[in-house]
Amino acid sequence: MRREVCLLLALVALLLTSGARTIRDRAEGARGLGSFQKGMVLGIFSKTDPEYFRQNLDEMQNLGVDSVSLIVPKVQKDVSSIGFYDDPWITPSDESLRLAIREAHRRGMRVFLLPIVYLEVLKEGEWRGTLAPGDWDAWFRTYEAMITHYARMAGEERVEYFSAGSELCSTEKMRERWERVIRKIRSVYPGPITYSANWDHLNHMAMGQFYHVAVCSKKPYWVYGGLQDNGCWGGPSVGLRGIGPIKEDSERLPGSDHLLCQLGPPQSGLLR
Repeated sequence: MRREVCLLLALVALLLTSGARTIRDRAEGARGLGSFQKGMVLGIFSKTDPEYFRQNLDEMQNLGVDSVSLIVPKVQKDVSSIGFYDDPWITPSDESLRLAIREAHRRGMRVFLLPIVYLEVLKEGEWRGTLAPGDWDAWFRTYEAMITHYARMAGEERVEYFSAGSELCSTEKMRERWERVIRKIRSVYPGPITYSANWDHLNHMAMGQFYHVAVCSKKPYWVYGGLQDNGCWGGPSVGLRGIGPIKEDSERLPGSDHLLCQLGPPQSGLLR
């Protein structure tokens, strides 16, 4: 698995270097591409009043943010379906998305455009990383059309970064199909292209967004917290195998997202 992912990422790296000079040069002059980025994600939804994201961009700018990620959910019915459509609540219109890009640029921010696959119907264990359509060629044709639409918009709006995909784990061994997708993106978008791989490709503790953490008095002490969209996890403060903490050292506990954690008696393993 890791070999295929490395090949995919190497392919992306080779392809993004071709033709990316125009946007890169502009960004280096205007926003310092390559310098440390202070970034945040901004949700642009189909029913969002433009004043909403203008106000949010102003707040982000006041916090010192100089880069913004704009996520575009495109809906697929389920893991076996072929074809994408807009959700009336979560998929931004092209008009809203263009306006958000321009407003971010007007404030001197770099923009990262990230279309993602959003599944409407999920069974246990299913997510966009487990897609399994009956006809992969047909799925990639529809995906290519969808992603190229946004890549063209990114080129027209001079977006600084574009993602070819996000966490599509079951597709990542299909190198030739991805080569076609990336070539198509490159034909309409001259800037840097990336791919948002899922965290499980690395055998190290993943980075996550914890809203609250609690510390257990085990030796070595353990830290627990509720992760956004990923349940409640705990892990040791040091590695248990002599190589530093890795994901196999962690444990997932029953509970929802965004938990405020309260530990039970020492060594009890109880988390409330």
